[in-house]
Amino acid sequence: MIKPSQTVPAAACFLAIMTVPLAAQTVGPITRQGSYFIQIHEGSVPGQERLRVSAIGDISIRGDDRDSVSYRVVLRIKARSVQEARQHFEQASPSASSTDGTATLTIGEVGCTRCGFGAEVEITVPRATADAMISTRGGKLDIQGIRGRVNADTAGGTITLDDIGGDVIATTGGGNINLGSIGRDVRCETAGGSIWLASSGGNAVLNSSGGGIHVGRVEGYLRAETVGGSIEAEWVGGKVSVGTSGGSIRIGEAGGDVSADTAGGSIQVANAPMGVHAETAAGDIRLNGIAGKVYAASASGNVRAYFLSGHQIMDSMIEANAGSIILFLPVDMRVTIEAMVDFARNLRRIESEFPEIQVTRGNGFGGVQAVGHLNGGGPVLRVRNTTGRIIIRRRE
Repeated sequence: MIKPSQTVPAAACFLAIMTVPLAAQTVGPITRQGSYFIQIHEGSVPGQERLRVSAIGDISIRGDDRDSVSYRVVLRIKARSVQEARQHFEQASPSASSTDGTATLTIGEVGCTRCGFGAEVEITVPRATADAMISTRGGKLDIQGIRGRVNADTAGGTITLDDIGGDVIATTGGGNINLGSIGRDVRCETAGGSIWLASSGGNAVLNSSGGGIHVGRVEGYLRAETVGGSIEAEWVGGKVSVGTSGGSIRIGEAGGDVSADTAGGSIQVANAPMGVHAETAAGDIRLNGIAGKVYAASASGNVRAYFLSGHQIMDSMIEANAGSIILFLPVDMRVTIEAMVDFARNLRRIESEFPEIQVTRGNGFGGVQAVGHLNGGGPVLRVRNTTGRIIIRRRE
């Protein structure tokens, strides 16, 4: 602490606001490795609240209890001579600084287009880093052990993140995204790979244009969409909204209502007491532990639904075109059943273990219908099948 009687030289004040210089820096000799020339740069700068890294190539970042940011950069290029390689390496020489609460490391670009230039960047940072923005224009990202938020972006590689305490944004133009333990919200997108998320302490929004999506645990809500793969989620604390154009959907336990839509696979839900909306154009639907408002429709498969005891449903609808619809209803459920098979040769197209449900011939072209009020009736559960069967069973 500066006492009133002390003075600070003007030069010292000027130096205090300048960019903090490199604490250590070494540049290795240029060596040959196969068809490439190699040069290694190593250095460090004081750690700051924010971290900014930009490069061409692979980036690996690890957090620990140190106070500084240290780095090791391996530059690699194809060239006709050592002199030519040196010129390119001078263009790409790492630039590191630490100022205004931000530690920055930038790998420059080179002028050649077919020289195979790239960098391998290894960085160790303070675990307490509050905000990290990492970008590479052509490589993979591997970031672990940061307490704050992370924004990771690559134009063409895999992203791996684990042990991240804050929010995560991850974007890649051509690779998988592998997420371990994430403390808060997750938002990620890949144009050509799969997404794996072990756990998120907040909400998760996941999008893929070319792969499956696999989720372990999400404390908040989950929104996931893919064009070319399946979607799996083991446990979600809030709402679930998922859709795929080319795969199956499997949801474990959901604390909120579930919306699942696929054009090319089956749908399974293990436990969704707050309600389900499930549609598939080419697969079976199996719903366990459901209540609330239920809508299920399969264009070419079977539908099997197990309703929860002690939970009331809302007005609901279950449909199929050709397969079987099998419902398991608790004996204590208050519900009104309205069932219909549009085209049926005999009454056995609708079967019921509840005597309250009466099966009769329907109006129109050979249809069969059934109506019943269980435990005095309640919200209406409509069940409709075009040419298949409807089976209603007791669940003790």
